[in-house]
Amino acid sequence: MNRLFAPRRAVRFQPTANQLPLIYSYYRLTLAFLLLVSSGVDTNLSAWSSLFHDNPMVGVISLYLITCSAGVAVEYLPEQYRQWHRLSMLIVDMVVLTTLLNLSGGPTLQLSMLYLVVVVAGNLLLSAQMATLLALFAASAVIYQQFFYSFWYQVDPRNLSAAGLLAASFLMASLLAQAAARRLQRAEAASRHYAATARQFEQINQRIIDQMRTGVVVFDQHYQPLFSNQAARHLLSSRQLGEHISASLSNHFIQTVTEALQTEQTEVLWQPPASRPLGLRLSWLAAPSEADEAGIPLLLVWLEDMQQVNERAQRLKLASLGRLTASIAHEIRNPLAAVTQAVELLKLDLADAQASAQPPDPTAQAELLEMIAKQSQRMNGIINDILQLSRQETPRLVSFALRPWLEEFIKEFPVPDQTLELVCETHLTVQFDPDRLYQVVGNLVQNAMRHGQPVDGSRHTVQLVGTRATLGKGRPAGPVLLQVIDRGRGITLEDQASLFEPFFTTSAQGTGLGLYLSRALCEAAGAQLIYRALPIGSCFEIRFENARLVQ
Repeated sequence: MNRLFAPRRAVRFQPTANQLPLIYSYYRLTLAFLLLVSSGVDTNLSAWSSLFHDNPMVGVISLYLITCSAGVAVEYLPEQYRQWHRLSMLIVDMVVLTTLLNLSGGPTLQLSMLYLVVVVAGNLLLSAQMATLLALFAASAVIYQQFFYSFWYQVDPRNLSAAGLLAASFLMASLLAQAAARRLQRAEAASRHYAATARQFEQINQRIIDQMRTGVVVFDQHYQPLFSNQAARHLLSSRQLGEHISASLSNHFIQTVTEALQTEQTEVLWQPPASRPLGLRLSWLAAPSEADEAGIPLLLVWLEDMQQVNERAQRLKLASLGRLTASIAHEIRNPLAAVTQAVELLKLDLADAQASAQPPDPTAQAELLEMIAKQSQRMNGIINDILQLSRQETPRLVSFALRPWLEEFIKEFPVPDQTLELVCETHLTVQFDPDRLYQVVGNLVQNAMRHGQPVDGSRHTVQLVGTRATLGKGRPAGPVLLQVIDRGRGITLEDQASLFEPFFTTSAQGTGLGLYLSRALCEAAGAQLIYRALPIGSCFEIRFENARLVQ
C-alpha cells in the first residue's frame, strides 16, 4: 500500500559534478572507438602482430582504446581509488592527441578541435590552476607543432595565424568553462542545502503528524486509504489502516463519508459497529473537479474520539467553573466581611446602650448602616454582572448613525456638564445593540472619570472620538472606531496584561467585571474592544468591523 507522507527511505543525493567523470570516461571510450574505425584498421586478427610496425597511428589508438576502457572501469570503484584518475586521464588525452598530430603529418583542424573538449573537461573536473595549465599546454602544443612543420617541411607560415587563433580559443574556452564550473558548484551547493532542508522538514512534519492526538487519514478518490497516523490506527483499532480493517467497517465508513459529501457536510458523527462514536472532519486536498490540474484528488479525514473530546470539554468547564467560583467567593468575601463587622459593631453599641441605660449613638449607627448598605449594593452588583455573563443572550443588532447616538448619550449620561467632548465624523454608521453599546460606553466613561484625572491638575474631560481607521494609501477605508480617551496617568504595562481578565481591578470599590463584560458584549456583536496606550492618558477603542459609510 502506498503510504503517503510515510517515512521514506532516504534517497542519496547525486549532484551533476559527481557524474561528469563517468560521462567523460564514456566519451573517451567512444572517441577512441571512432578514431580506430576511421583509421581503416584491418579486421583480420592475423594482421595485429605487425600493427605497430606498419601503422603506428592505429597502434596508438588501440592502446588509447584499452586505456579508456580501463578508465571507465575505474570510475565504478570506490572514491579512494579514483583520487588521481581524473588528472591522469586528461594527461593521457593530451599526450595521445599530440602524438596523433605528429603521426598525421602535421596539425589538422579536426584533431586540433579535440583539444578544446579536453580543455573544457579539465575546467569541470580539476581545480582552476590545473585547468589553466592544461589549457596552456594545449595552446602551446598546437602552436609548436604548426611552427615545427612550417619550419621543417616548408609549410605555408600563414597557417601560424590560424594556430594562434585556435590557441586563443583554448584559453578563452578555459575561462568560460571555469565560470560555468563555479556556477555549477554554487547551484549544487544550493541544491544540497535545499534537499537537506526538505528532508529535515519532512521528518519534522512526520514527527508532528505521528504525535498528534487527532487521527489523520488520507484517502484517494476511490476511498482507498493512502496514509494514516498512529492516532487514527488506534482509534480504528487497526495496526495498518486498509490491510486489517474489516469489510463491514470499511463499507460503513465509506457510506458515512459519501453521504456527508453528497450533503456538503464537512463535519459528521460516525458510529462504528461495536465502538465509540468518532467525529469526522472532511476536506479535499484536491477537489475532484480540479484533478486534471492539481493531480489525483485526495480526501483528508480528521478523526476525533468524541468521548475524549467531551471529557476534555467537561474538564475545561469544571476548571473554568472552579476559577470563577473561587473568584466570586473572593470578591464576595470582602464586602461580606465588612457587613459582618458592621453588624457586630451594631450589637456592641446596643449592648453598651442597654448596660448604661443610655440610647445608642445615632451617628455611629447611621455610619454602620450606610456601610452595610454600600457593601450590600456591591455584592448585588457582582451578582448582576455574573448573571448577565451567564445569560449570553443574542444581541439585537441595529444599524444606526454613530454621531447622533453619541450626542444623545452625552445628554443622558449622568456626568457634569462639559465633561464629555465629542469629536466624531458625520457620515458613519455602525451595527450594534444600542442598549448594550450604552452599557459598554458608559462603563468606559465611568472608568475614565474614576482613573483618568489629569496629572497637571487641569479640568477633567473625557473625549468620545468617532472616526474610520486608515489602512494605507490606495487601500479601502478600515472599520469605524469609537475611542474613549482620557488624559490621566495611563495604565502600567503590568496591569495591561490583565486588563480584560474577570475580577481584575485596581479600585477598592470596583468589581473587576466591567471591562471583561464590555469586551464580551463587543465580541457578541462582531466588534472588538482594545486598549491603546497614549503618551499622556489612555484610550479604549471599539472597532466596529461590520460598520460602513452612510451614503
